[in-house]
Amino acid sequence: MAYTINRYNGQQVTVIEDGTLDETLDVKLIGKNFAGYGEIQNENFVHILEHFASSSAPAKRIEGQIWYDTSIKKLKVYTATGWKTTTGPDASTTAPTSPVVGDLWYDSTNKQLKVYTGAGTGTNANWVVVGPQQAGTGVTRLESRSVKDITNADHSIIEAKIEGTTIFTISEDEFTLSNSENPITGFDTIRQGITLVDTEAAENGVTDSNFQFHGTASAAKGLVVGGSFVDASNFVQTGGSAGSATVATNIAGGQPGAIPYQSAAGSTTFLTGSVGTVGYVLTSNGTSAPTWTNATNANTASAIVRRDASGNFSAGAVTATSVNTTVLTTGAAGTSGTITGNWSLTASSRLEATYTADLAEMYLADKQYEVGTVLSVGGSAEVTACKDNDRAIGVVSGNPAFLMNSALEKGTMVALKGRVPVLVTGKVNKGDKLVAAANGTAKVGTGSDVFGIALESSSNANVKLVEAVIL
Repeated sequence: MAYTINRYNGQQVTVIEDGTLDETLDVKLIGKNFAGYGEIQNENFVHILEHFASSSAPAKRIEGQIWYDTSIKKLKVYTATGWKTTTGPDASTTAPTSPVVGDLWYDSTNKQLKVYTGAGTGTNANWVVVGPQQAGTGVTRLESRSVKDITNADHSIIEAKIEGTTIFTISEDEFTLSNSENPITGFDTIRQGITLVDTEAAENGVTDSNFQFHGTASAAKGLVVGGSFVDASNFVQTGGSAGSATVATNIAGGQPGAIPYQSAAGSTTFLTGSVGTVGYVLTSNGTSAPTWTNATNANTASAIVRRDASGNFSAGAVTATSVNTTVLTTGAAGTSGTITGNWSLTASSRLEATYTADLAEMYLADKQYEVGTVLSVGGSAEVTACKDNDRAIGVVSGNPAFLMNSALEKGTMVALKGRVPVLVTGKVNKGDKLVAAANGTAKVGTGSDVFGIALESSSNANVKLVEAVIL
């Protein structure tokens, strides 16, 4: 009597007559009383065990059948419309022919991983790129990675790359990148927030290439003065007249770097400066709006202006002796300048540097170093980043009050005396003595090689800037 062969779901596959061999499927089905069935039956077991291992797909497959594709070393299952890889994404030059939502495909032509998001067969229309992104012939990506600082501590950053070039980094903290462990071209200090390529520490935050931010930031349209935002339209500009927010060149007054701005017609306010600060001449043009001009004779009462208690500047309000007026002659390029004046009028006559606090000298360094790097004699030039137990000569300065040997080309400003931020490794307390440590940093120590004293405390064991006095 013939056998009727059904699938698990009840669907009939074939009918096998007595004494016959049915080859409807990829395994051979044996009829009753078929001679020599042993070899055939055993081969069927082997084929099932090896999942029909071959570089070519089984020709008589049925839905749910498993095939081991020896050409790519992966298992596939037949879905009634095509073979689907069960171990990882399909890797091929063309899209899989029977995808379902969520399937992954590695496009070996474009070297991209893609995910299927909708209906469609044999088309790339519904395949969305997971990565890496491509721009024409190039590859762009944001890469999350861990890098080490000069103390071998780990930091998490995001790199924005185009064709292998890092354009900017994003970091939650600031550190000096270890160039021996994980160099990134154009970066030495990774700063908190966003750091552009070629913004080296030695450049004091100025990017020395064409990689720059382009566009207008809302808070960059003016300055915050005393906690309040002042729009740029209120600032003094070159040319024009007072009262229209434009004033002639060389307006002075206030502390170094003071920025005057026009608050009303005839009223000019300086953003910095204290009562009694002497500026340049203010003359009247016959209206309520005065005009600023460069001082030609600062030793006369009419050639000076002075800030009053209300923060305004006025002319003719003081005399040369009452403010101890001083003339500064800078000279032309390559010509020495002079400072003259009556320094005996008061016991407090002096030269002042308002915000800077160290005395520095220019030295030739073997490379650019960030502010706070501890230096010693050595390297391929005059000075280099100190090593552990070196004798430190000073610290890289960012804005010294007095600079010696300033004409030295390609020199590095080295603070020899005074107050300056110093890169310190390990915990430090105010009053601790500092000696040279590894990688251009300082550490707490004693002995004849002490070069500074900490002015503040920090429990941070990593490298950080600590205010210190250089002895």
